[in-house]
Amino acid sequence: MTTGRRTGTPTGAGLLPLDSIQEIRARLLRVAESPSADLAEGALLVAAEENPALDLAESLDLLDGIAASAAARLRADADPASARRVLVDEIFERRGFEGATTDYDDPRNSFLDQVLVRRRGIPITLSIVYVATAARIGQRAFGVNAPGHFLLRHGDAVIDAFAGGREVPAEDLARRLRAAGVEDVATTAALLVAHPPTHREILSRVLRNLKAIHLRRKEMERALADVDRLVLLNPDQPHWLRDRAALYQHLGCTHAAIADLEKFCECAPGDPERDVVRRALAQLVRNAPAVH
Repeated sequence: MTTGRRTGTPTGAGLLPLDSIQEIRARLLRVAESPSADLAEGALLVAAEENPALDLAESLDLLDGIAASAAARLRADADPASARRVLVDEIFERRGFEGATTDYDDPRNSFLDQVLVRRRGIPITLSIVYVATAARIGQRAFGVNAPGHFLLRHGDAVIDAFAGGREVPAEDLARRLRAAGVEDVATTAALLVAHPPTHREILSRVLRNLKAIHLRRKEMERALADVDRLVLLNPDQPHWLRDRAALYQHLGCTHAAIADLEKFCECAPGDPERDVVRRALAQLVRNAPAVH
């Protein structure tokens, strides 16, 4: 078995110049669009805007070390079940990665560089650790984009990275879906397992989680940066323009809000909220300060 990674060392945002942020986002988009790209690199690029000290290569080296240790314990022809047992033991038992049960909303649990150092995370970031480690030893693990709680599939098993890699029986998954209000549980469960999320969808879910955390913490500029990237990754989902316009308006960026709402109305003619948005847009235009 071989292990490998991509290299690079972007630095984070906050104090970053605009051209550095644009470079990070361009790289993030490339990862999101490529099924063969390293998912861990994409998650680290999300973190790079928040952490000026982030060293991408150093974080990837940590993943490489986990993968190398797991690979040393596996035969070259190991089946997914054998590999799963080794990976679960290596990541959650030997390395001590665990779900952040007491500080779930700490943003560090959503930043992969911090998850790799602190060994604590939320379901999706711990799942990224698993998926990326599996890929490094020639195994294919996939996300299961379940509502409320991201899961994994490796071979025939669905597992919960937040619960230390515990296997999730079919009836447990069905119960989770019913609790989330899903009506056709059997069909939904089959589709979730059979059709794993793309890199774009996983990275977008990381950003959605961060946006929710930043809003709860009243960190509006950080929430705006999250939605900026959701707009970038999902040009076919104009509701993110509407959400960004609301943040622009809150921050007093009236003309930017107007531009986003105009584009939303153009791109989403059938949206049930379009008339409400058009009225809000008209009010904004009437009250917008003059541009000199």
